[in-house]
Amino acid sequence: MSVRQLGRAKSRWEDDVRNGMKKLEIKSWISCIQDRNKWKLYVERDKIFNIVAPKEKEEKKTRRKGEDEEEKEKKRRKEERKGEDEEENKKRRKGEAYEEEKKEKRRQRRKANKRRKREDEEKKKKEKKMKKKRRRRKEDEEKRRRRRIRRRRRRRRRSRRRRRSRRRRRRRRRRRRK
Repeated sequence: MSVRQLGRAKSRWEDDVRNGMKKLEIKSWISCIQDRNKWKLYVERDKIFNIVAPKEKEEKKTRRKGEDEEEKEKKRRKEERKGEDEEENKKRRKGEAYEEEKKEKRRQRRKANKRRKREDEEKKKKEKKMKKKRRRRKEDEEKRRRRRIRRRRRRRRRSRRRRRSRRRRRRRRRRRRK
């Protein structure tokens, strides 16, 4: 981290983060964060930069004759390491691509399973609703049938009563005539 200037708030760590991203030449940090592998590479590079860079600065300050050759040798070694690292990264990427394919297939399977479960649950819910509807229909039909029966009985009773009352009237009339 850099030294805080006079009058600069302590909570301005964001500036330090931005400066660090500038040093690492990160342009779009959002896309870097979303790609985990890419972000790891940047973090590793940052660790190396933080460890190596201060030492190099100190060495440059106390440079002597003949150290330029050592520095050139170091640069050459670094370039060799970079080449090796790139090859390793390619191998990793291939392996990561295979793993990512596996992960993607797993995700697809999980999604398909979730979809099936949802569909099954929806079917079960629909079946329950249909069963309830059928029960209600049956109950309603049963109620209607009972009502019909009651009405018939009432009609019969009424008609019996009417008949009885008619018979009584007739009898009474007959008795009166006699």
